[in-house]
Amino acid sequence: MQVSRVLAEAPGRWTARRPLVATPCSAARRATRPAEDAPTVSGAHEHLQRSLELGPALKQAPDFEYVAVAFKTEKRPRRKQTLRRPPKPGAKEATGAVSKIFGSEEAPNGYRTLEVVSGDKRLLFEDPPTAPGPAASHQDQRERSTPQQAPSLAPSPPVPPRPRPSQPTSPVATGEATGPLPTTRAAAPSPPVASTSGRSARAPLVGPLPAEAMRGVLKVAQYHAGLPRSFIYRNRALTVELTSLAHADVDAGAQSGAGLRALCGALRDGLGLAKPQINAALVAQPHLLRVPPQAALERGQALAQVLGLSTARGSSGSASGGSEVGEVVAGAPDVLMRSDGASGYGASADALAAALALPPEAARALLLREPGLLKHPPTHYPAALGQLRRQLGLSGPAAAQMAAAEPALLTASPGVLAANSAMLRSQLQLCPEALAALAAHGPWLLTRAPGALRAAAGRLGGVLSRSQAWRGGLGRLLASPRNLAVALSFGSERYERLEYLARTGRDGFMGFKDALTAEEDDFAEVFPEFGAWRRAQGR
Repeated sequence: MQVSRVLAEAPGRWTARRPLVATPCSAARRATRPAEDAPTVSGAHEHLQRSLELGPALKQAPDFEYVAVAFKTEKRPRRKQTLRRPPKPGAKEATGAVSKIFGSEEAPNGYRTLEVVSGDKRLLFEDPPTAPGPAASHQDQRERSTPQQAPSLAPSPPVPPRPRPSQPTSPVATGEATGPLPTTRAAAPSPPVASTSGRSARAPLVGPLPAEAMRGVLKVAQYHAGLPRSFIYRNRALTVELTSLAHADVDAGAQSGAGLRALCGALRDGLGLAKPQINAALVAQPHLLRVPPQAALERGQALAQVLGLSTARGSSGSASGGSEVGEVVAGAPDVLMRSDGASGYGASADALAAALALPPEAARALLLREPGLLKHPPTHYPAALGQLRRQLGLSGPAAAQMAAAEPALLTASPGVLAANSAMLRSQLQLCPEALAALAAHGPWLLTRAPGALRAAAGRLGGVLSRSQAWRGGLGRLLASPRNLAVALSFGSERYERLEYLARTGRDGFMGFKDALTAEEDDFAEVFPEFGAWRRAQGR
């Protein structure tokens, strides 16, 4: 009586909670309810209506013809923990719970998203309506949920559905439950029966990586390659490759770090690489971790045979104590990533000698100067040499002589050479002769990334043309290929110095050459406000 009086006095502050187990009175009222008042819910969603009626106690995936393939529990927001207030006058009428969650129409892709049920989010994949099993099962569910109004109108007991091998039989699914529904979570479905065919039915690993597997890989990387954990986590490429190795070990059922240990063993024992050489190779090219150990060993031995190098430890004479082929791999690790395997090194050496008209010994000496040339197929050298001849306006022998003097020009692809040459001619107004002289003094400019070189040339030319104090030096800079090659070789921070001096009106206190070549400490001592200006610019 006291509860009734409190509810009567403050009807807007309290909401009644539906009991978990239906009482006899409520069951009788449902039995005598008219048919038109009953909610129209399809048979496929009766389980959802029952879940909403039972409340938060039923946090389970019922054993019907679908399974919850994705499940995520999120903390209930604070705004949903407060008591619900009565609707305001003129507000729209609330639709049914099923319509709120699933919508009025079925999605064309065959699955629906259950937004919120007791704080849980689930993605439900339903069987298509043309499948033979779900239709009969839904019909049985509708027959079991029909209220028994009189003994003469009671339907005949349905035949329990035959359980499938991958679906456990439960009293709820077969209609044999006599009491209230259990409030515990349903057991996870049993795994599918293993296939008896020769092919493996195991799916690829897509779950989270166990912490033990990643720790094992990090220990192997630190012990065999000298890669500390802090450095690995700062290098995104190394982190991704080592994580992939850890996943491969878990998927293969091998010991943690077995793949990395095998690769480091092939480089150390088979090719004679010391730990500093392995470290330098993996830092310069993290994709080297994708090469199988046996393939890396075979390619390294073929490389040593073509170049006439030794694989014995200590043969390089360096402080690291590694082999001669180890010095080549540490300086150019891409040579071990050729797709044609160990048979392509000899063909590439012969093609380089033929393109430059060099004897075999001279070509071998050229490859020792620039071992990165061996990462290209044999067809690369004639194409790159032809691109140099067209872009720089050189004859065939002159282009070959220039490439022999600067073999780094042949390490870039023909497309990169064409893009950089066209950009320098258009943005700096260079003729082919001036471009050839620039390439002779700075061959690394034509092999840079086109975007980086375009940004450097644009910022340098823009600042010098806008500054009254430096405008006269732009012509002298373009007339000197050596100075222009040096001016285009700096990083982004050096060009920010020029922008700072030009925008703040201090370009008259220091020349642009001194601003580009000054050390960081010396420039900060003269202009201490440069750091604050960079931070204000968001750099």
